Amino acid sequence: HLFFAFPGGSLQHSGTGTPYNWTVISGAAELGLGDEVTGFADDYAGILVVACRNKTAALYGTSGDDWDFVKFPTDAGGINWTLQTVGQPLYYDDTGLRSIAATQVYGDFAAATLSVNVKPLIDKKRKADVFTTASVRVKAKNQYRIFFDDNTGLIVDLSKGFKKPEFGPINFGMVVRCAYSSEDADGSEVVLFGSDD
Repeated sequence: HLFFAFPGGSLQHSGTGTPYNWTVISGAAELGLGDEVTGFADDYAGILVVACRNKTAALYGTSGDDWDFVKFPTDAGGINWTLQTVGQPLYYDDTGLRSIAATQVYGDFAAATLSVNVKPLIDKKRKADVFTTASVRVKAKNQYRIFFDDNTGLIVDLSKGFKKPEFGPINFGMVVRCAYSSEDADGSEVVLFGSDD
């Protein structure tokens, strides 16, 4: 399925195996979430993680015949452009950086805040009305990078695990408006970003 989110909490998907076909006959449908969708993560534990502004949920199943939306046991929701999967889904919310991990109970998840050590920095940005603009996963370095509209960013190094994240500042001298990680022709990771110019 090809999924799109639209204003008003509308999550829509194409028919099964027909990403360009959006008719009910082909299996396309709309799921109302009741909250603005801010991101997707589709490569974790066989589910589609859907971050909304005030909640996070998982979509289980393979088609409209067996979809099951399950809200994660947290009232935290992700801010636009911040959901990435670095081993497990990470997103930035009003309290800082959070992760979602599968528990030993099938279909159950737990959320944890990772940014306790940089909470003063996060609080300072919030008080100064500094907003997030983009995020990216740097797979080769096991990093999550988040960017803000004051030209700054935060590198979250997860090479020592989620219980011992390390943080570092980043500043390209311009606002990072979008970022993407991919591979070049040799299979080496390439991380790109776009700015206002």
